[in-house]
Amino acid sequence: VMSKPDFLERYVNYTSNVWLADKVVKCTGYACGTTAAIIKTLFGPDNEVGQDIDKIAAMISSARMVYRIAGIWPSLLKLRENTGAGKAWKDPRIHLVAKMVDVANIFYHALEHFAWSAGHVRALQRRIPGGMKRCWAIANFWWLAWVLLDMVSTALKLRELKKVEADLFEALGNNKPNEANIQTEIAGVSIQRRALHIQLVRLWLFLPNAYNWALEDAIIPRGYVQFMGFLEGFYGTVMSFPRK
Repeated sequence: VMSKPDFLERYVNYTSNVWLADKVVKCTGYACGTTAAIIKTLFGPDNEVGQDIDKIAAMISSARMVYRIAGIWPSLLKLRENTGAGKAWKDPRIHLVAKMVDVANIFYHALEHFAWSAGHVRALQRRIPGGMKRCWAIANFWWLAWVLLDMVSTALKLRELKKVEADLFEALGNNKPNEANIQTEIAGVSIQRRALHIQLVRLWLFLPNAYNWALEDAIIPRGYVQFMGFLEGFYGTVMSFPRK
């Protein structure tokens, strides 16, 4: 009899997927940023330890930027194949919004990486209208658009699932021979709904930072930004980590 994989085995399998590994790296980076903000609040902005931990957080953020270059291609593929929402949804608005989500994600990734690259090329910086602040704000506007559009998409999906579930419960009372199959479908709806609720929580955690970074002059203190990033990273990691 094969034993269940232990935590180390599950962790290795989990982090072998770049998209999932990014959740762990993101959580670590924002944890460093949050820790640095706390230290600076307690001991002053010039505290050496706080500054050094902040540098680690910045390096982790930069590392994530490099391998997130791959993030644009899945959205391009989904847009080309029209598979962003999955083909099971009946509401045409879900498929329309899914395309808009993919477009926003493509613009976000492309402009974010342009802004990041420009930040390292001084000759390019001097030629950007409005300067780097505006460049980053425009890139993050598309992230904010992605967050808001995905919220709409998730709400529409939850609405459709509610109707599907109601129809299944109605059929359950009128179709005894197929009761087992209907129960299986109801369980499937519950799993889908849980995944959508998880995504909705993540989107709400994204929203403050997305709005803040879409402004040329940020209004949310860096410590709070780092903490919100940590909360989303931790929640996303815990919710997606295999239980067995």
